[in-house]
Amino acid sequence: MLKVSNLHAAYSTVPVLTGVDCELGKGEVLALLGRNGVGKTTFMKALIGLLRPTDGRVELDGNAIQGLPPHRIARLGMAYVPQGRGIFAKLSVRENLLVGTRAQRDGTGTIPDDVFSYFPILQERLGQAGGTLSGGEQQMLAIARALCGHPDVLLLDEPSEGIQPSIVQELGRIIGRISESSGTSVLLVEQNIDLALETSGRCLVMEKGRIVHEGAPDDLRDEAVLSKYLAI
Repeated sequence: MLKVSNLHAAYSTVPVLTGVDCELGKGEVLALLGRNGVGKTTFMKALIGLLRPTDGRVELDGNAIQGLPPHRIARLGMAYVPQGRGIFAKLSVRENLLVGTRAQRDGTGTIPDDVFSYFPILQERLGQAGGTLSGGEQQMLAIARALCGHPDVLLLDEPSEGIQPSIVQELGRIIGRISESSGTSVLLVEQNIDLALETSGRCLVMEKGRIVHEGAPDDLRDEAVLSKYLAI
């Protein structure tokens, strides 16, 4: 579904990604972990086209997409929920969701019913301004908006940030439902280790702009492994 080969990216002359290789299968939830500043968000931005890679290849369903603009990558089946959610605060919930439908490949422009099966609270708040929702509800709206484009691959950057623990647990369950029921592949960047390990089927660890560990979530429950790769 998604294959990344020898991906490099930089900000001006400062290299950040230094040869990332990974694959994401259909319907898989893959967690990308690492200390702050190792390149996780830069990796997300390079995948979705917000940052142009300097070298390497990104394939989505067999098609090379590296270097394409974000709107084209979205139309090809990738959606991105950035850190901080990025909703339109002054637009209503309905209007935010309709923005997400612009990525639909069939051009229907209708909000999918399954969005409300994942997030029923949003159906109750359709006329409410996005900025007046709670932090957890705003994160739900951001994910729902991404799903309105019927993506094959969903990129989630720190979805638990600033959200109360009970909502974090609910989001974890919903992410699992999304991958299982729709076959959507999920790449999850997350500092909340418990959420990442409980939600994903496989984990990657990034250091200095490249993948240094790959394995099952249980691997990272080992204190020695956890300390080696993720301790401050």
